[in-house]
This record gives sequence, structure tokens and C-alpha cells, in this order.
Amino acid sequence: MQSECLHRYVEKLDIGICCLSCGSIRNSTYESTAVASEQPADEEYRYQRLDHNLKHIRLVELLPVRGLDPISCRIKIAQLQHLPPYAAISYTWATEGGDASRVRKIYVDVGRFLKTVRIFRVTINCEEILQQIRSQHSSRTIWIDAIYIDQDFISERNRQVRLMDQIYERASNVEICIQVQGQDYQDVS
Repeated sequence: MQSECLHRYVEKLDIGICCLSCGSIRNSTYESTAVASEQPADEEYRYQRLDHNLKHIRLVELLPVRGLDPISCRIKIAQLQHLPPYAAISYTWATEGGDASRVRKIYVDVGRFLKTVRIFRVTINCEEILQQIRSQHSSRTIWIDAIYIDQDFISERNRQVRLMDQIYERASNVEICIQVQGQDYQDVS
């Protein structure tokens, strides 16, 4: 019996959204329930400032998905001393060719009462890792540096980098992602 593909390794092509694992293709006009919004997602996500005296950090809640849905998440602020269980994700920002530009889109739900979605740009490698680790059945809380630190705010970046050893130490588990084209990182031996 053949197992059902989870469509974790997808790419947007001219012909639509294609799963590189099983080859299935969806029309690029495919409507996603994961990012359905009361407002269109045309605005970029803006970080909330962290209280550095309380050692606040950001965690990402990856929302459950259906098949080829785009990546949707919530960004939560938590105090370093009182963190919920989370996985710390370690990976390389740049592709093998050295591309570290933030060109891929994920969607952040910032609404409190109505679903309000904002665009967040990540590197190709970051998007591929998020595709692979998300679940179809439940939310998953992670820490990943590309989203956790406001990369454009230098003083925050400097403060947060000093907390990284504690963030990795407090994680429920640390996942080291080795990327092999066309293969889930969990399957690499």
C-alpha cells in the first residue's frame, strides 16, 4: 500500500504549485483555507518590540495545513524564563549557491478577533524547512532565527544573539536540518 504524500517539498512553477516529492500539481489560483483572511495579505509584517529587561523572545506557531497550502503561522512573544515547549531549528540561511535573499513569502496571522494576515519574507532555505516540519493535524511551536530576530533592527539583533545559547538549551529538542534537494531533511542519513 502506498502512503499518502504530505506535500512537504513544494515549489511554485509557471504551471502551478508542484510537489517535488510526488509530482502532483495544483492550479496557482488554488485557494488556501490556512490563509483565508478578512483582509488581503498585501501588507508586510511589522515586528512588535521586545522588552529586553524581561528577556522576551519570539516563538513561531506553525499552523496546521492541508496539502499544498502556503505556510501560515503566528508569532508569539514569550519571556525566556517561562517558555512553552518548543523545538529550536538549526539550518543554513543561504542555498548551496550562496543565495541568502529573503524572496519567499510566508503568512503571519496577526488578528485577534478576525483573521488578519501579513506577508513575511524568508530565505529559500527557511521556507523549505518550514514546509518540511509543519504538520497537517496540529500547530507546532518552534524557534527559528530568521523569524525570531528583527534582522533590520541592529540593537535588537545584537541583544537577541546573546540569548541564543539559552534558547537552544531550553528547547524541548533541537532539529538540525541538512538540506538535500528533493528530500525531507528527516530522511537524510
